[in-house]
Amino acid sequence: MPRKCQICFHDNRSQIEHDISEGKLSYRAIGAKYGFSVSPVQSHKHHMGQVLPVTTKLATVADTDTLCDEITTLKERAYGILNKAEKANHLSVAISAVREIRGVLELLGKISGDVRTRTVSIHLNPQWIQIRGAVVTALRPYPDALEAFTTAIDDIGGSNVSDVTE
Repeated sequence: MPRKCQICFHDNRSQIEHDISEGKLSYRAIGAKYGFSVSPVQSHKHHMGQVLPVTTKLATVADTDTLCDEITTLKERAYGILNKAEKANHLSVAISAVREIRGVLELLGKISGDVRTRTVSIHLNPQWIQIRGAVVTALRPYPDALEAFTTAIDDIGGSNVSDVTE
């Protein structure tokens, strides 16, 4: 059973992450500052994910607490507008408020790490490989169509269909 990250559960996690991302202190110095060896600091750096660059950029613009307060204020205002619009039966305004609320919640999720964006490589998906094979098989009697298909898929980076056709 893997061990829990000591830093993820540390009271000073945000400061440790700030020190790591700032890059002014060595991992050894950061570890010593908070009572860790080098290893937990290095491990934490590797699984901090995509949230760190966003958090670091935001922290340089404003203090994190202030930023979260501002986002919370935006969320509250958007909910207020939504409530007023619904009471006045202004559905287009209500829908706009819902969109804004969604955006604010998404931002909060990204900052907190609850929402992470990820890239999916469809060309590795087993269903895509199966579909690609079926299309190639169906187009074998039509060499021009097969060539057009393979060229189009290869051009958009859908893996080498030509490997399947040979």
